[in-house]
Amino acid sequence: MDSHPRLKEWIRADQALQRGEGALDYDIRSFRLTPDGIPRRFVRARWKLANVTVFLMSAWFKDEFTNEKGTAPPVLLSADSSWSTALRQGDASGTLGESLDFQSILNEFDADHDGWAELLIHSYNVDTDAAPSTSIALYLYTDMGLVPLKAPLRRDTQSPESCLDP
Repeated sequence: MDSHPRLKEWIRADQALQRGEGALDYDIRSFRLTPDGIPRRFVRARWKLANVTVFLMSAWFKDEFTNEKGTAPPVLLSADSSWSTALRQGDASGTLGESLDFQSILNEFDADHDGWAELLIHSYNVDTDAAPSTSIALYLYTDMGLVPLKAPLRRDTQSPESCLDP
């Protein structure tokens, strides 16, 4: 028995994306998060084929303002496509990928005044060992990726059966 029954389907989807057949939807937000003051760009992206979400990703970019021609493309610092894995394994909640809200920055601040920002982030969790949930967590921004600072506050995405949680 095939342990990956949808593997061929996902391979075809990846090939179609490589050929540029997917529809890309994205959101970009800029933040000054580091002592150098150079903006960092937070990008959430979603690719669809036949109106079905097939790939989700968030990424951080750094602007490089000048080179010999006067401009330079942004530099990719880090990326997270873990939501795509959840989609492909069938572990995602039914709403994952319907919009770009799979990861949202709720607030940014520099609590210790060291020039490096802390971010309060809401995310859809893609842990395959647990029920679908969302979390709000505090992270330290670094150019190598986000570093969790505290244990996240988690909540199941399914509503309780009554108005009183067990």
